[in-house]
Amino acid sequence: MNPLLSHILALIVGIISGALGQFYATKFTEKRQNKEALKIRKKQFQILLEKMPNLLKEMKEDLSSDNNQIIREFIILPNKHVIFNSTKKRFVYYEEEYENLKEKIDILENQHFVVDITNGNTSLYRMSEEFIRLINEI
Repeated sequence: MNPLLSHILALIVGIISGALGQFYATKFTEKRQNKEALKIRKKQFQILLEKMPNLLKEMKEDLSSDNNQIIREFIILPNKHVIFNSTKKRFVYYEEEYENLKEKIDILENQHFVVDITNGNTSLYRMSEEFIRLINEI
């Protein structure tokens, strides 16, 4: 074989090997980072569970019903005497039932587990899919 051709072939094989090595190194690094991030999020959620066990337990129960598994929004009302009409099915949580309810929801929002989608006077929130997965694990 021609020495020039063999050097070119070796160069091409080296480039391909280097590119594949870099690809798999990046892939495995991302996988490890995702596992670490998931572990951190689970730990953050566990801390929240300790701070607001009754609220998260009720949310889990609400989501567990067969008819409610696709509902992602909830409203906050002061008490059961306040009426809220909606064309969309949503969960309702009452301030009179949970001490510092809005502050607890603020914490969930700060952790990006819920998003404030209020449009008007009634506090309206949407739960993230990550939150749904974590809450179903408790």
